Amino acid sequence: MICPNTQPDVVIVGAGPAGCSAAIRLARAGHSVTVCEGAIFPRRKVCGGCLSGDAVALLVDLLGEKVAGLGTPVTRITFGIGRRTFSTFGDEHCRIVRRDILDATLAEEAAAAGARLEFGQRAEIVEESRGSFSIRTAARYWQPRWIIWAAGLTDLVKHENLKRQDLNRAMIGQAWSVAPMDVCPPVGEIAMHWLQGGYVGLATVSPVECLVGLAVERNGSGSRKPSDILRAANSKADVLQVLELPTVAPKLGTANFPHRPKHVGYGNVLIAGDAAGFEEPFSGEGIGQALRSGLAAARAVLTDDANDFVISHYRKQLRQHRRVRRRTRWLSQILRNRVVFTFADSHLPGLETIGGHLLRGVHVNSVTEGI
Repeated sequence: MICPNTQPDVVIVGAGPAGCSAAIRLARAGHSVTVCEGAIFPRRKVCGGCLSGDAVALLVDLLGEKVAGLGTPVTRITFGIGRRTFSTFGDEHCRIVRRDILDATLAEEAAAAGARLEFGQRAEIVEESRGSFSIRTAARYWQPRWIIWAAGLTDLVKHENLKRQDLNRAMIGQAWSVAPMDVCPPVGEIAMHWLQGGYVGLATVSPVECLVGLAVERNGSGSRKPSDILRAANSKADVLQVLELPTVAPKLGTANFPHRPKHVGYGNVLIAGDAAGFEEPFSGEGIGQALRSGLAAARAVLTDDANDFVISHYRKQLRQHRRVRRRTRWLSQILRNRVVFTFADSHLPGLETIGGHLLRGVHVNSVTEGI
């Protein structure tokens, strides 16, 4: 039996950066919030652990001085393409943080703000009537005023107006940690190696741990391992010769991109996080995008207006923030282009300077206005 007096104002599905950022903002504003998370924390994710200047600025707004204790500040970011390297200084605006630590910290802050977190509760969305949805878990049945769906790219939302699109392009991502070796950058540095068909990212978070992220395009790969695909296409790549790629990665995931939901909201549901817009794994903006959408969803709910107005307000905020994803998308498309590899292997002057400015504009500079 459902008791109306025990129903929260908002139920958030997913305790990642999008879900917890929304929970923090709403709980601090006095809303009763319940967060349902299918996993048990702490848990590792397929994530490179690199936070752009934009993402860090958003975290400072949420966590304050606690951000300084997360991971390590980034001093340099380097992209390698062919024989060329492009570098920019991080100026400590960016950070390297293990994803399990980041998510646990955000969840703790949400709880401290007054949100109720329920872990190990896989949620399903249920349509009660046209445009009116509830949340069902194994333990509870929630009928909140608003639902924020921030459970990643999982396709648990079956409704025609909420489900994700089917996309042909996909990347297989792997993530794990290694003890720093010669191929790893110094502590506080990030090295991205763009290769034919994918890339390898290395981020040294401490003297004893380097985070490794690997992603390949799935097109025609069948059941081959991502590491085998990269090695076959890049037989002379030094990073693949030196780096020990595990036979079975601790974390492996597939994501379609670029993802655009049919709608960012319908009825009393807002779609946040990766489900609200996803570019590709290890693009450098995934966490920033998640935080932005979570905060935008909370801001829309706080207008306390009619459903259509709230959804419209949320949609406008996401549209304003798309320039961050657009710059990331352009950078990714440029780096994947075969012509770029040809130029990178040439001796044309000025490429390092241009590449460094591009990296700084995309990953270091903060553009958090409007949140």
